[in-house]
Amino acid sequence: MQEKEEPEAKSSTNANENNSESSSANESVTDPKATIKIEGQEFELDSSLAQEDKTLKVVLQPHFASIENANITREIKEGKLTVTIVKRAQHKGFSMSAETPVDILRSESENLNPAIIMADELMRRNAADLLTPVEIERAEEVLRIGASEIQVIESHHAAFARSKPLPSTQIPGGF
Repeated sequence: MQEKEEPEAKSSTNANENNSESSSANESVTDPKATIKIEGQEFELDSSLAQEDKTLKVVLQPHFASIENANITREIKEGKLTVTIVKRAQHKGFSMSAETPVDILRSESENLNPAIIMADELMRRNAADLLTPVEIERAEEVLRIGASEIQVIESHHAAFARSKPLPSTQIPGGF
């Protein structure tokens, strides 16, 4: 007996139908191990874990992030369940609810890091010139400003890294 689900027919609305179809086919699965095919790899997994999409996604998600929106098909041959997982192509792009990354970058003030300016000034001096106490205080202040700028940049970077990628509503030029 063979059962094969069509990838085109798979959607979030009929996912429960597909799960119930495979549940009725559970009776014909006699092998305790199922063959899983994903991203060019093939491995064995308990057939009980491969019966339903939801369970399979929970088990494989830590290892294959692409499974979240993938097309999952099942086939039974001679009591052996074979599950084929094909990742679904998605739109590339990014969107934030409040501000886009470009808006955030545009809102930042445009200036040179004071540490770079001071380093340039010091390199232009003669080596014999010593720093005055006022210049040492200025250097300490510049170092504090530079450190705070680094913290701001790192926080922006962390915010971008936490942002969820979303499909773009516009197609970039050249594509």
